[in-house]
Amino acid sequence: MSDNRLAALYARHSGKVSDKWASYLREYERLFSPFREDPIDLLEIGVQNGGSLEIWARYFPQARSIIGCDIDPACGELTFEDPRIAVVVGDAGTQEIAERIVGLSERFHLVIEDGSHRSGDIIQSFCRYFPRLLDGGLFVAEDLHCSYWHEFEGGLYDPHSALAFFKRLADVINRDHWGLDQAVRDALAPFAIHYGLDLDEIPYERIHSISFLDSLCVIDAAPASETGLGMRVVTGTQESVCQGNREVEGTPSRALDQRDALWSNADAPAVRDVQSPDAMVAFYHKAVAELSLQSRQGRAHDQAELQSLAGQLDRLRQEHAALGVRAAELEGNVNTLRAACNRHLEELERQNDRHLEELEQRRASHLAEIHGERARHLEVVESLQEAHRAERDENAVLSHHVAGLNQSIASLHRSLSWRLTAPLRLGLDGARAFGSGVGYLGDVVGHGGGLGGTLKLTREVLREEGLRGVLWRLNNVRKLRAAPVPGQEPEGSASQPSNNYGLWIQRYDRLDEAARERMRGRIETFDPAPLVSVVMPVYEPPVALLDAAIRSVRDQIYPHWELCIADDASPNAEVRALIERHMAEDARVKAVFRAENGHISAASNDALALATGDFIALLDHDDLLAEHALFWVAETIVSRPGVGLIYSDEDKITEDGRRYDPYFKCDLNQELLLAQNMISHLGVYRRRLVEEVGGFRLGFEGSQDYDLALRVLEHLDSDQVHHIPRVLYHWRSIAGSTALAVHEKSYATAAARRAVGEHLERLGRDAEVTPAPGAPVYSRVRYALPDPLPSVSILILTRDRADLLETCIGSILSLSTYPDFEILVVDNGSVEPRTKRLFSLLPSDRVRVIADDRPFNFSALNNVAARAARGEMLCLLNNDIEVLTPDWLEEMVSFAARPDVGCVGARLWYPDGRLQHGGALLGVGGVANHAHLFAARGDFGYFGRAVLHQEFSAVTAACLTIRRSVYEEVGGMDEDLAVAFNDIDFCLRVRQAGYRNLWTPYAELNHHESASRGAEVTPEQQARFVGEVERMRARWGDALIEDPAYSPNLTLDHVDFSLAWPPRVALIGGAAVGVPLRAAV
Repeated sequence: MSDNRLAALYARHSGKVSDKWASYLREYERLFSPFREDPIDLLEIGVQNGGSLEIWARYFPQARSIIGCDIDPACGELTFEDPRIAVVVGDAGTQEIAERIVGLSERFHLVIEDGSHRSGDIIQSFCRYFPRLLDGGLFVAEDLHCSYWHEFEGGLYDPHSALAFFKRLADVINRDHWGLDQAVRDALAPFAIHYGLDLDEIPYERIHSISFLDSLCVIDAAPASETGLGMRVVTGTQESVCQGNREVEGTPSRALDQRDALWSNADAPAVRDVQSPDAMVAFYHKAVAELSLQSRQGRAHDQAELQSLAGQLDRLRQEHAALGVRAAELEGNVNTLRAACNRHLEELERQNDRHLEELEQRRASHLAEIHGERARHLEVVESLQEAHRAERDENAVLSHHVAGLNQSIASLHRSLSWRLTAPLRLGLDGARAFGSGVGYLGDVVGHGGGLGGTLKLTREVLREEGLRGVLWRLNNVRKLRAAPVPGQEPEGSASQPSNNYGLWIQRYDRLDEAARERMRGRIETFDPAPLVSVVMPVYEPPVALLDAAIRSVRDQIYPHWELCIADDASPNAEVRALIERHMAEDARVKAVFRAENGHISAASNDALALATGDFIALLDHDDLLAEHALFWVAETIVSRPGVGLIYSDEDKITEDGRRYDPYFKCDLNQELLLAQNMISHLGVYRRRLVEEVGGFRLGFEGSQDYDLALRVLEHLDSDQVHHIPRVLYHWRSIAGSTALAVHEKSYATAAARRAVGEHLERLGRDAEVTPAPGAPVYSRVRYALPDPLPSVSILILTRDRADLLETCIGSILSLSTYPDFEILVVDNGSVEPRTKRLFSLLPSDRVRVIADDRPFNFSALNNVAARAARGEMLCLLNNDIEVLTPDWLEEMVSFAARPDVGCVGARLWYPDGRLQHGGALLGVGGVANHAHLFAARGDFGYFGRAVLHQEFSAVTAACLTIRRSVYEEVGGMDEDLAVAFNDIDFCLRVRQAGYRNLWTPYAELNHHESASRGAEVTPEQQARFVGEVERMRARWGDALIEDPAYSPNLTLDHVDFSLAWPPRVALIGGAAVGVPLRAAV
């Protein structure tokens, strides 16, 4: 849970600046904490930048009003998102300003005086606002160390300083004991006279206490009935030492008469000297005599010293004249040398400039070569990695399948029928092999070293491995013959060239003239055709790249656009000349040229001010738009009238125009968006919304578009955000660009993290934003746990395998730091003594065991456990799970407790360190499969998706946490899905009910998958599996291959986010490829 103490709030604060001493924060925590949950009214005099008002608003969440007052007119320009905060500009000590403050709140619980620190102003504030304190309220005067300084109307012995005033108020508290006929106003009269104050309005009888701390004074207000000593209270009956106490029971204090006392009758309360007048006169006479003697002696000494000094002065004048002549000679020499040096320096500077220019040209050329070579290497590496991942996945799947088949085959081979039919079977298999191998018999003989070598090898294989070995080798020769020739594109729809993005572009991302004409025909039907304003801030780009960026807009198929450029005072005059040339050639190009550099946010706002379209599209000064980009944007605007934000897929492009590294995004994924800017390029916004949220914010440079997207999204429903699954934006990778490497602009990462933090604050979510562990270019959001913590029931199904269950429960009990959980074990027919013994040893206060001996049905058994559970949260957990991170439950509960969240899944590892569960992808492999299956630790996955919290349509129930109320709302698990896909179906029904399903990589556990059930190889099991697949397809249909957490441009054949061949969208050339197709937009 987040630390909400005042010091912690100050440490996390990232808004307006506030300045307090460390001791103040400690004392304010002690003094103010009783008010935290009350609907208080607070007044702070002196607010400077306004940061303290923002912090008070967070510290007092139930406060009615938080009012600041400052004499500086600039404070009137401060704005605050919290409507409870108000600022009054003026002198708080004047009647006019006091009336304005009281107009906002007549009474206060807390008044903090942190204004000019001048004694007169502090006393005036006390006189005006202490009467406005409610009973139990506090008046705090800060920075009273200024009362010791003359510059602030003070001094250690100044009788009129603010500290002297508050000390005198301590006497006022004890006024009943003065023993004088003197009124309070008389004791305070020196202050009233000195500062011209009216002290009669102060309710002195309500001053309950005055506390002095270093530089602080705290005055506590209370009802008059609660101040003063009150009556004497006497208890007990035995008075063996001092008698007569019982007689004063119930009597008030009686002061002794002090009217004749020396120190009670002074004319003023200042310290006075009480020596007699005669003694003072004698002292002064003696002092005058001593001073006279010293004066006479001093005059004689001064006369002699004067004569000596006159002689020295004459000698110095002579020396000065000689030095003047010498100085004139030296000055002439210096001027001659200076002129020679200046000529030499100018020549050196000219040589240096030429040298630097040559070095810069070489550097630019070298960098261009490096970046080009790097891009080419990346393509090769991507192809190799893709081939390796595909081979690894296939090997793992085949190994698992072979193990099951071998078990069945071994059982079959032991049967009598198999042995009896062996001769017949051998003949048939041999005939089939011979028949299928005739077509490539020449290849077989060639690879066997000729006919003789082939026959010899065949005999050896038959003897050692049997006919299976021969057939396996024949099949390998057939595959080798069918493999494509390197460098030659495979023919037919079955050939899939892995992750070769260049080939993918050639096949699926090329426009022909017929496609352009179809788009132009569609544009003519738009009524009205929306105007799109392309906003481009410019600062000192390579001129050729700026020219290409502008031309990519001018070459758009969609004609209804305007390009709004703001040049941020680029030093290179060619930049302005190029922009002006494009303006002269095309009236749709508009520009403003800033007089001074203000960085990208300021420049973007100036470009935005030029826009007149209903939508704005963001374009960097060296990037490119695909020629059909604005067509698809306009198509979306026309077909979805309520849309407020549109984004597309993107890739990177080298300086020489080669495209690589495509990011095929999913639909809006709120949790992923908090970890990375998945909107990015191309981002298109309804202009009205951008203006309503204040445009681009200064201080967020490098992530200004990310911050804008987060603020705009706060005003939109999810159906008003649309993703176009097409590469419409090419992000230029050059030195200094984040397209090349994020570390090029580390300040952008810091700004992104601040943007997310403030976004969560505006949404009222208590969360901390930190670098993602192991992937600091991304962010992690840690949500505060609810208070009180919900109880959790961990549901574990088991059948024998005591070794697995003992490891599972032992790791939960020994590692988990979550305080409130129970473990509910459902025993599904265990018979082994070791298992029974383990049940008897489990701690009964944390673990319950219930028996259910029905045939294994994962759904039914979990429904039984859910009905028996006592917790507000349910955590479905396999018995072959082992906890790795102690705060795994805190992490999952922090997500599952949110009202819009349904299922929460964890990151599961195989014991060998490969990833077992990173979320589930619908349609991959048929119904669903695990994202990034078998990925190694440290592998970021596809654009960080293997290491970031995010939404998935489904997560595995091997470790799944959900609120009990949601589980019951959707009717639990479907008991017709006994073994496979029950968790996928359950998650889809939870999503259908309006909840989001999430996966977090920060709850980590090991998973020995299905270790207690073994492989499914019997005909009955295989038939059941086929039936479950058909049930899922019948129920969910196309939803199984239209996963909003996945891209239709990525494959359904593998789990590694590789390219789809073909993509499941309509080709931009117009032909439909793939079934089913995603909509055109």
